[in-house]
Amino acid sequence: MGEWKPLRVKGRRITDLQESDRLKWELVAVSLGILDSAESLVTQHDIRTLDAIHLASAMAVNERFKGKLPFVTADLRQKEAATKLGFNLMWVE
Repeated sequence: MGEWKPLRVKGRRITDLQESDRLKWELVAVSLGILDSAESLVTQHDIRTLDAIHLASAMAVNERFKGKLPFVTADLRQKEAATKLGFNLMWVE
């Protein structure tokens, strides 16, 4: 097995990119509607609670932007649920 190396994009470590990008993030409160939707998703799909909140949030965004934004995930359970929900999926390996 090879030596572990931090993931890099254009020569920068992903953690460094995330840290600099965090300054541009806007925290948005999770609405009761999103939580209700997430609860429903957990009962319908083999996903964890935070994955369901992620998917429910993406569903709300998809409604607003008419499904034009891709759903990006590296999580197999999320991928399977997103596919069943009809998302424009970008799978990260």
